[in-house]
Amino acid sequence: MNAQGNGHEHEFEAAYGLPEALPKGETVLWQGAPDFGDLAVRVFHLKKVAVYFAILVIVRSSYLHSLDKSSLTILAGALIVAGLGLTAMVALALLAWLTARTTVYTLTDKRIVMRIGIVLT
Repeated sequence: MNAQGNGHEHEFEAAYGLPEALPKGETVLWQGAPDFGDLAVRVFHLKKVAVYFAILVIVRSSYLHSLDKSSLTILAGALIVAGLGLTAMVALALLAWLTARTTVYTLTDKRIVMRIGIVLT
């Protein structure tokens, strides 16, 4: 986790990741943001989704093969499922990227401040 490269999300942030200036006597001990890759794999389960759709492609192809369909039909069926899987994985990766980009955790000597949220307008 690091907090570099995210920048200020809002013009009214007094300090990066903080909605207002810290009170006198309060200091930031640590500040960080989630890593996109870790978030995609651990929270959005991107690898598991890829395996799931790979299994679906195999099952679909096997089913069409058991019906004695042509190779072109089997390939088309596999490509449809693979396309759906790719669409799902791109959507999850985009959500992971947006989450990583808009999240900052700040630990002070008195509290924890979490700026979390994706605003889609």
